[in-house]
Amino acid sequence: MVSKKQNSDANLENLRQLLKSTEFASLDDKNKEVVLDTLEILVIGEAKKNFSLMGKLFGNYSKNITLYITFITLVLLIVVGLVHILLPPEYTQTTNLEFWQIIDPIITAALGYIFGAHSPKD
Repeated sequence: MVSKKQNSDANLENLRQLLKSTEFASLDDKNKEVVLDTLEILVIGEAKKNFSLMGKLFGNYSKNITLYITFITLVLLIVVGLVHILLPPEYTQTTNLEFWQIIDPIITAALGYIFGAHSPKD
């Protein structure tokens, strides 16, 4: 059985050979775009293997960086809220209800942004 890596390597080599050939130059623009998009997907797939932990979690798409920052901010706010709940009342200046009333709108706005960012634009 052929592994995914061998299949990916074979596809990448076939695309390299195609790009070097004169046949690629004779393709219409739509087919050239399909070939180049496939090559880009394969190259990105190879690049993902070398990512750090954050790269493996979020990928390498710079257009989504605002989503990543929003997600990290959301997680941090929730963690801070949970820590605030666990603190004894004499160490806090606000009650748990007051604290959550402050950060809840921020959390819901962040969730709205995360889920709304990829909705289709009409």
